[in-house]
Amino acid sequence: MTPAPPNDGGDLFAANLTGALLAVASSAFIGVSFIVKKKGLRRAGAAGIRAGVGGYGYLLEPLWWVGMVTMLIGEIANFVAYMFAPAVLVTPLGALSIIVSAVLAHFILNEKLQRMGVLGCVLCIVGSTVIILHAPEEETPSSVAQIWHLATQPAFLCYAASALAISLVLMLHCAPRYGQSNIVVYVGICSVIGSLTVMSIKAVGIAIKLTIEGINQAGYFQTWLFATVSATCIIIQLVYLNKVAGDTLLGLYERERLGLSQYADEESDEETYWETLDADLRYWTRSLRPVQWYPGHIAKTEKELKEQLRLMDVVIEIRDARIPLSTSHPKMDSWLGNRRRIIVLNREDMISTEDRNAWATYFANQGTKVVFANGQLGMGTMKLGRMAKSVASGVNTKRKEKGLLPRPVRAGIVGYPNVGKSSLINRLLKRRMCPAAPRPGVTRELKWVRFGTDLELLDSPGILPMRISDQTAAIKLAICDDIGERSYDFPDVAAILVQMLIRHPAVGSEAFQRRYRIDVENNCGKMFVTKLSIHLFNGDTNQAAFRILSDYRKGKFGWVALERPPT
Repeated sequence: MTPAPPNDGGDLFAANLTGALLAVASSAFIGVSFIVKKKGLRRAGAAGIRAGVGGYGYLLEPLWWVGMVTMLIGEIANFVAYMFAPAVLVTPLGALSIIVSAVLAHFILNEKLQRMGVLGCVLCIVGSTVIILHAPEEETPSSVAQIWHLATQPAFLCYAASALAISLVLMLHCAPRYGQSNIVVYVGICSVIGSLTVMSIKAVGIAIKLTIEGINQAGYFQTWLFATVSATCIIIQLVYLNKVAGDTLLGLYERERLGLSQYADEESDEETYWETLDADLRYWTRSLRPVQWYPGHIAKTEKELKEQLRLMDVVIEIRDARIPLSTSHPKMDSWLGNRRRIIVLNREDMISTEDRNAWATYFANQGTKVVFANGQLGMGTMKLGRMAKSVASGVNTKRKEKGLLPRPVRAGIVGYPNVGKSSLINRLLKRRMCPAAPRPGVTRELKWVRFGTDLELLDSPGILPMRISDQTAAIKLAICDDIGERSYDFPDVAAILVQMLIRHPAVGSEAFQRRYRIDVENNCGKMFVTKLSIHLFNGDTNQAAFRILSDYRKGKFGWVALERPPT
């Protein structure tokens, strides 16, 4: 025999009030958990593969687990709320978690809450209020058997079957293809599954309440069935929640429900792009053939160069302005020791003003002398000559004190292949003294040249590590043509370039559609290379890939860097 629902108005009011307060507390805990988990996902994404692209490194991040515990507390409060109040009261109050998350994200995550976000919060409150005030009176089930009877009605069975079918289509067909580019897919999965979660949790809550009151419900198979459904639905929702939270600025609901996806702050988008780029590249390159290139002349040059560096007064390190970190030799610091150094970021015409300012600030904060140059047009070369003489001005002062005659300042020019070392020297001298061509490996031996009477320059072949351990850097070298073409697969490199640029805030997929009249489907670079090969090159993917790489190198997508200073 099951107890009858309370008839006393005071008891009913007290039960509903208890349920409402628990639901509000649940929303607060769940809202806070979104923020804590988001910070944990960012930390995990910075150290490995992001959740949004299939990574599970967040499981090792303590902050993510703090967020999970906070969410668990909120879910328990929500679970208990269903034991006291009807679902029509508890469920709308769950929307408060969206508002809590949005407000906290504004202050803690520095994610600007814009006008559309504020409007979304207001609509959320108004909608929840309307549902609560005008919902039909609900006959509160008093036992698991009663809920089972309702759940086995033909109408609900049809709904449950439809919900399962939609969920399977979203998970098996839509999520792999469109999940990373369209948040609606993941939100749809969580929403549809969530409708079944509410029903099953209500049943489990009633079972626990009745068992506590002395009427054991553990003997009914329906109790365990509802518990299994609840656990399964919650696990599915958590998996897709983390996928979305790992790829968006706010959490699962904040971006989609509040309509922030198309109104996101551009500066935050750009920061997020650079924060997650390295993790994305590690994921994209893990299954590719390693990019390695070490011609025989480099080993000989490296040995000779290390001997010549001892004679240098100043070392001028040339880097590619598009990838300043990837074109820095990992052993350069140990080779130079305390020797004076000037960093030249060549090809400054191939990056944006924002890129230039970011790198200028970065090196200024490090106290490093930096010159932005364009070896093709000669921009920055005169400044470089003056700076080299100024940095090494103390050389002849010391020689004079020792009674020695002054000599020209010796400056060694070093760097990766094809970063423009010889072109800069030729521009300095205003004549072609060093062989130069737009491909790696043209310079093959050390060569001294004199600039005026007080500066001697050593042109050296490009030097690379014997083995490039950082394959994300190797891919960037290939994209920028700073490594031999035989070292990499053109379609693979072009596919990664496409995936980098369609996510770049200053480029996007629209640039590819305008350039080639082809849409980038599913944000998949390899698929785009294949489509372009069919569209323009009779299925030749190598030609299609070469076309994409050449267009980037020629600025057809705009002049943008592939690296920004680390934060």
